[in-house]
Amino acid sequence: MSQVPVTSRRVPRLLSGGPSDARRCRTTRSPFERREQPYTLRILIAADDRDTANTLAALMRDEGHDVKVALRGDEVLEVERLLRPDVLIVDINMPGMSGYAIARELREQRGVVTPLLIAISGVWTRTSERLLGHAVGFDHYLLKPCDPGEIVAITSSYTQRGVSPRRSPEF
Repeated sequence: MSQVPVTSRRVPRLLSGGPSDARRCRTTRSPFERREQPYTLRILIAADDRDTANTLAALMRDEGHDVKVALRGDEVLEVERLLRPDVLIVDINMPGMSGYAIARELREQRGVVTPLLIAISGVWTRTSERLLGHAVGFDHYLLKPCDPGEIVAITSSYTQRGVSPRRSPEF
C-alpha cells in the first residue's frame, strides 16, 4: 500500500467565534506532523466556549504538550493549583471569574513562579484593556481571531529557551 503525502498546510482559525479563514492560518508544516519539543509543557486552557477550548487543546496536544481544559473562570484557580501548569491560556471574558481576576490572583499567590500567562480576548480589545492585561500579570495579550501559529510560536519559544518569554514585543 502506498502512502499518500499530506499536502494540506491549513489549520482552522482558532478562537474567532466566526467562520474559518484558512488564508490567515497557514503554517509551514502540515497540522498532522508532530513537532519534537525539547520537553513537554503542562498547559491549562481556560475558555468558556467548549469548541474553542477543545480545538486549541487539540492543537497544543499535537505539538506534544499535556493539556487540560477549564470551561469556567471560577474553576481555573483550583485546577491550576492541582496541575501547576507551565502555561495558562485564558479567555478574558469568562463566567464565574474574569481572566483579569485570574491573572491578578495567580500573580499575588505565586509571584515569580507564576506560569506563563497568555490572554485571549475578542471583547476587550482596546489598547487600554491590553495594558490592563499586562498590568494584572499577563505576559501576552492576543486578540481574536487568534492565529494559532502565534500561540505555537510563544509556547515553542518557551520550550526552546527553558525560560519564559515574559512580555509581548509591543509592550
